[in-house]
Amino acid sequence: LPLALAAVGTLQALGDDNTVLPLRLDGAAAVDKAPAGAGKHSVEVANPGAQPVLASLRQAVAARPPAVTLPPLAADALARLPDFPVLEAGRPRFLDLGARQEATFTVKVGVPALYRVETTGLLQTAGTLRTRVQPSLARAAANGVGRNLLLQHYLREGLYQLTVGTEGATAGHLGLVMTASAMRDGGPLTPGVPARASLGVGEGVSYGFDVAAAGRYHLRALSLTGATAIRLEDAEGWPLTRPDQAGDLTRDLEPGHYRLAVLPHPLPGRLLTLVEAERTPPAPAGHGPHPLPLDGSAANRWKEPADGGPRRPDVWAFDLAAEADLTLTLSEPMEGEIRRDGEERPAAAFSYRQPWHGRLGAGSWHVDVRSVRPNNRLDYTVTAAVAQLTAGHSRSVTAPARIPLALGGGQRVEISSFGAAEVRAVLLDADGAEVARSDERPGDWNFVITARPPSGRYLLKVEPLAGKPVQTSLRVEALAEVAEAPLAAPGNRTLADGLLHLVPLDLKPGDGPLLLAMARSEEPVGLVLERKGADGVWRAAASAAGRDALLALPRDPALREDYRLQVWSTDHARVPVSLALRTAAPVPASESAMAAGIEAVAVPGLEPALAVAAVRLERPGLFRLAAPSPGLIWSAADGRGLAKGPELVVAAGAALWFLQPPAAGRIQAKRIATEAGAPLALTLPAGGAAVVPVPADAAGPRLWVADSRVGQPGLTVGPRGNGADGRASGLAAGTAAA
Repeated sequence: LPLALAAVGTLQALGDDNTVLPLRLDGAAAVDKAPAGAGKHSVEVANPGAQPVLASLRQAVAARPPAVTLPPLAADALARLPDFPVLEAGRPRFLDLGARQEATFTVKVGVPALYRVETTGLLQTAGTLRTRVQPSLARAAANGVGRNLLLQHYLREGLYQLTVGTEGATAGHLGLVMTASAMRDGGPLTPGVPARASLGVGEGVSYGFDVAAAGRYHLRALSLTGATAIRLEDAEGWPLTRPDQAGDLTRDLEPGHYRLAVLPHPLPGRLLTLVEAERTPPAPAGHGPHPLPLDGSAANRWKEPADGGPRRPDVWAFDLAAEADLTLTLSEPMEGEIRRDGEERPAAAFSYRQPWHGRLGAGSWHVDVRSVRPNNRLDYTVTAAVAQLTAGHSRSVTAPARIPLALGGGQRVEISSFGAAEVRAVLLDADGAEVARSDERPGDWNFVITARPPSGRYLLKVEPLAGKPVQTSLRVEALAEVAEAPLAAPGNRTLADGLLHLVPLDLKPGDGPLLLAMARSEEPVGLVLERKGADGVWRAAASAAGRDALLALPRDPALREDYRLQVWSTDHARVPVSLALRTAAPVPASESAMAAGIEAVAVPGLEPALAVAAVRLERPGLFRLAAPSPGLIWSAADGRGLAKGPELVVAAGAALWFLQPPAAGRIQAKRIATEAGAPLALTLPAGGAAVVPVPADAAGPRLWVADSRVGQPGLTVGPRGNGADGRASGLAAGTAAA
């Protein structure tokens, strides 16, 4: 072999088992080790054995000579170094630059921190930050506000150098600013549970999280305002990523404590941060049973019995939460039988020649797979595809999309999206009727639908808010339920296992007509109040979600209806949830008193505090609120939860209910009359109606037109107090007008 050595050393040839092989250097005699000087050589390596060997040639470099002390730099040479202007945090610099002109600054850092260096003005700028030994520590161009440069970097104390220049034909005046970035402490981050934050301009957030088991982890920071950058640190604060690490990272982590910082963004917006372990299914071994992934493939090696005994099949098991349509495929030359667990008779048989298509009911199933003919140590694959999305499974889609769902009855399900784009969803039943809809969840742009639908087929319509196609991930989850002991008012309870809790309400005859429930937690929680109908079916009467989920429902105590609460962490986090139940019976004020302004009465024992007011109306109608407080919610009918709405209150009954913080001021609303030809904007809840008085002093026929951007409006006309009498009605099916 020709050989070129850069330094003096000793050569040695070794086999793959570290056996010393003889070598000849430059034609000399064979030796175990050969001293060699720097330069070009020729080496021969011999194998004295009878079997081939993988050889390696190694060089042990001789010890380097002691370091030579360099002479000091002369004073006149030091004096010739350029004296650049100094840029420090809190001391902006201003300058004028021509087209493609540059200026250099000495950056002085006194305290280690995450710094933001940017230009201001209308020019298109670029810049390079460097250290004494690293010519380009960071570079940016036209990536900040407008066309300004923005550099965000963690800098230790010391001196740096920054060169700023204009790009293109831009020239003129600009500013140069350096600030220490504001980093908010986001608290602990639980792996598998998203953390949500709303950040201002130039603000970042930092989370601490613990890794219990070594493995591969996926770290993501998502924002609607553009790409994010992150910094991953170990327990001592040492960075584990490069400075410009994008906010989507997969890496192996050992057990311990870590810190994830999401670097500031030039625009304000919401942030979604998630750390989750990547779960790799174990490699199949033996005949199983092995888990069969739905909407995926699995592989195994078929083995014949060694002693010629019975050919036991490989068993692949799967569960269906609801009746669904499946396609099962086997590679050549395999065959299979589909069985429900506990049953001997197969439901169907198929082979590699023809995939199986069919419908299977809810429950546990397995596929027995074997080779059509004896064939030992044969690698094969089995593939399952489900037409409908079922509970316990997820699917990536490109919105707009229509996804069929198969849901089992009697259990609350959660349908949610996760991605970096805003989407909304509508859940329709088999007849096309709307079951539920969602635009976004609290503190997040992804949707979440929670419902307890009957068993059957459904359709989920997912649409992007921006109009253009976007990628998102959908998941359907059946919430595990825990039956709680009854809760009386006033009462409190703490829950902390991440499951869905069913809490029956023990309402007494003396309890007030307004029912209030509040759930508080560090993470978002869901709260649903259900009422039991005459048919024995529980139906949602009011719902709320958030870190401070509040619902209030006016009811008729004389009806003695059964109620229960559903409480759960919307992210299934094992965090404490504080539940409070109260009832209130405020003295109703008159309609004239409301026109002048009424005071709300505090509800004792709630945190945060709330105050309630009730009004007895002379008749149904429309009322306009005068300067309502931001926290004011109301309801105009028994059985309908209090909610925030527009300043125009639609009262279909004889009472109004109000709820707001105690210091929010007086509540004032006045009745308004409609005028012919004047448009009237109404906000109606699902299934709700507005009773609008019609002036009786006008002669001739009347025409009413109702238009809506969402849903199907309808109109009926009749005498006051009697509702519609069939004299006139309107419904334009399939349109958004009546």
